[in-house]
Amino acid sequence: LHFDADPYPVLIDGRIVYVVDGYTTTDRYPYAQPAPVAELPRASGLRHDLNYVRNSVKAVVDAFTGEVTFYVVDEEDPMIAAFSKAFEGLFTPLSEMPSTLVEHLRYAEDLFRVQTEIWGRYHVEDTENFYQRAAEWAVSQDPGRTGEGAANLAVLDSQGFKIGSRHMRMAPYRMMVNLPDTPESTSNALEGKPAEFVIMRAYVPLDEDDARKELAAYMVGRSDGDRYGELVVYRPPTSNFDGPALAEERIRNDEEVASLQTLLSQRGSSVLFGELLLIPIEDSILYVRPLYVQAEGDSTVPELERVIVAVGEQVVMANSLQEALEELTDSRLDDLFAGISTGSSVSDAEDTDQTDGSADSGKEAESGGSQDDGLGSSEAVPLPDDLAGMLAELARLQDASVAAMGKDPADWEEFGRIQARMQDLVDALIRASG
Repeated sequence: LHFDADPYPVLIDGRIVYVVDGYTTTDRYPYAQPAPVAELPRASGLRHDLNYVRNSVKAVVDAFTGEVTFYVVDEEDPMIAAFSKAFEGLFTPLSEMPSTLVEHLRYAEDLFRVQTEIWGRYHVEDTENFYQRAAEWAVSQDPGRTGEGAANLAVLDSQGFKIGSRHMRMAPYRMMVNLPDTPESTSNALEGKPAEFVIMRAYVPLDEDDARKELAAYMVGRSDGDRYGELVVYRPPTSNFDGPALAEERIRNDEEVASLQTLLSQRGSSVLFGELLLIPIEDSILYVRPLYVQAEGDSTVPELERVIVAVGEQVVMANSLQEALEELTDSRLDDLFAGISTGSSVSDAEDTDQTDGSADSGKEAESGGSQDDGLGSSEAVPLPDDLAGMLAELARLQDASVAAMGKDPADWEEFGRIQARMQDLVDALIRASG
């Protein structure tokens, strides 16, 4: 077995366990090409020659006792079936995993990295275009975190000599989002349901010089309920949508953003950009990116300074997401959402192409526990269904997140729960605006 580079903790039944995705691999699968593994994280267990990989195991490690349980989540994998017979008693069926833990399983990241790289070529159905590589996609260029664009990656020949360079590829990221409708997922089916937890990665058209940065498509891997393991690809209706790297360039070249970055840097602080989030809304793409400031010193923590929102050529920077959206829409949110409740159905979106992966049962859920703000309770706290309540809750959560980071040491677990709750509210506002 080989393991993922990103184990994640789960707070369940008063204890912490870590979930690590385990893979079966081989490089001897007949008539299969080698998988692209060069840009996988250094800690990834998939950084070796392979042309077959399946996420067949979820290893669960008790953080206190160190006990490890290997749950088989892909019973159709012949390799894990052979391992189970060879090492009797080592593996446990998924049916024996506690249901409260199943709810926290998420799509395996390193597998998703490999799948998105491969799908850029194999989405092409026309034979001539396939062999001419005329309609291929590449994973979007990495927008970077410093405001200076993405770093370049050296391209080496078979002898190890540098023959060129290319932009690093954008890493997958996870978020809560309401996906655009598909033929299998109508607005009526989604009505009243919360945003789902997905892993996402964007594509741009493949180009020899790596110069094309318009959005070609984006792929999501789903983690919730019986949709766990599904891969869905969405294509924009036209080629006029900015890819992540183009959105980053617009943000970086915006006069207000550049002026603030220069001012903060002159004070001796470091300016850092957070994850550039691609958020689909109806037939548009909204990019959201936080801007952080970190004071000098090894023990300092980055603080949120601004939130930047970009749609097309328009870039808006404000103190909060709420203010940025108000400026972007030239309307106050209470006017924009007047008479609209968060229970409104999701509007129809463009048709999309879809490809399904293997489906294992599982979904992402909030951690259990007891917290003063109610975020850690075992029962989900309902979102307010009116605008005033939503804005009041956002303000309260903002204060709570500041308090969590003000502790010594900072309470990152509580901060994460608060941020997840705030994301739910933001998603509700976005749904209502549609």
